[in-house]
Amino acid sequence: MPNRQHASETFTDEALMRLNDSRSRDRISQQQIDRQRVSVSKLVNELLLSLSDHFAGGNITVELDVQPLETSANAALITRAIKSLMQNALGAMPLGGELSVTLIDMPHQWELEIADTSTNRLVEAALKKSSVENPTPDSKPKTFPFQHDRDLRDVYAAADAHGGHVQTWDCPDGGTANVLVIPKQHRNAA
Repeated sequence: MPNRQHASETFTDEALMRLNDSRSRDRISQQQIDRQRVSVSKLVNELLLSLSDHFAGGNITVELDVQPLETSANAALITRAIKSLMQNALGAMPLGGELSVTLIDMPHQWELEIADTSTNRLVEAALKKSSVENPTPDSKPKTFPFQHDRDLRDVYAAADAHGGHVQTWDCPDGGTANVLVIPKQHRNAA
């Protein structure tokens, strides 16, 4: 008898997984339908501008190489993906460092790379030295305003909904680079 109970629990779990997968596919399909002209470069620049005070206060320098890019995409998904990539990178640099943002428009796809240097050892050493010489409540590292949990779920959701993918690798000088790669939609000539 315990085997039957276990089998029915498994069936229920499998059915729930299929239902959740189906709902997830339906949500992604709907998001794929909700495409519009989006200026990805404008979204990136607006987010960077809104965070400029946090960069200055957090000892973070920004290296920017953003090509103009307007494409057909789900604006809400792309916006959440950009924020998630930014959140991930800034969360890796609580004591400062360098944020590198690159947006490349290629013939068949576009790529958004956001890389961090993790914690810059020189900044960390300077902060430690400063806090030993002049301990103040302000000597604590600045925190990023979003909750940081290194969760790239929104990035993967945007990639999936647009037929793209995400690449992640360690940078040679330290830190991590995350790249959102989205193929462009091409219309077939009649």
